[in-house]
Amino acid sequence: MESKTKERIIEDLRIRFWTRWEKAKELDKPKIVSELSGVQYPSMPPILFNSYCIDLYDYLRKKYKFDDMGEF
Repeated sequence: MESKTKERIIEDLRIRFWTRWEKAKELDKPKIVSELSGVQYPSMPPILFNSYCIDLYDYLRKKYKFDDMGEF
């Protein structure tokens, strides 16, 4: 089995996470976040990580001036 390259992992994350997360209703975003590995109780509650995602997303949009992660 071939291991994924760093670029492929980043692309998967962008497509499978950010695209779904951007289009989701606010109440559905923590569920999408909870599907990420490492974002489970007790290490990191999905609600807390979702808050981080909101802040990160807003920062990236302002810094790189894009409309959605599909353009990033």
